[in-house]
Amino acid sequence: MAYWIRTFHNPHAKKYFEVTSDETNLPQLRARISQLMRDSKWEDESTYVHQHGLDSKYHGQYPDIDVRELPDIDEQKAPDIDERKA
Repeated sequence: MAYWIRTFHNPHAKKYFEVTSDETNLPQLRARISQLMRDSKWEDESTYVHQHGLDSKYHGQYPDIDVRELPDIDEQKAPDIDERKA
């Protein structure tokens, strides 16, 4: 069994989130996050943009979903995450 740590970017709020779970289906993951966070916007791919290049896969089990906001990124000092994955 494996679990994933995925990064999502909300460009409107200028926030980044790290999501840890063993859910392999991204639409199902978004639906579960939406219920957990009580925010239906998580199901909108343009509101919470999945940063595929930052996904990390780990061995083990992680049946719960953990969502945490990442610290603010100073956009003047660091390139946009979308650009770094290219």
